[in-house]
Amino acid sequence: MEIFKENGDPRKRNRYFEYAQKHKPRMVKDKKLVVCKATDLDPLYRIMYEDYYTTEIGGEQRVATVSEKNNVKN
Repeated sequence: MEIFKENGDPRKRNRYFEYAQKHKPRMVKDKKLVVCKATDLDPLYRIMYEDYYTTEIGGEQRVATVSEKNNVKN
């Protein structure tokens, strides 16, 4: 992804690191996403596509299985 290159948008890059820190803190070290094993590739993908979420009431961390944008109408 372009944002992770040296000349990438630092604000957007920082938001990905914050997201990763919130959902998969073991993958963030010194402001870098660290992949140590092949099993780390799925969480990396989910970080890139913001598939993780935390339920509001139970506080459980879950993975979204469908990505679609919903328009909220009043």
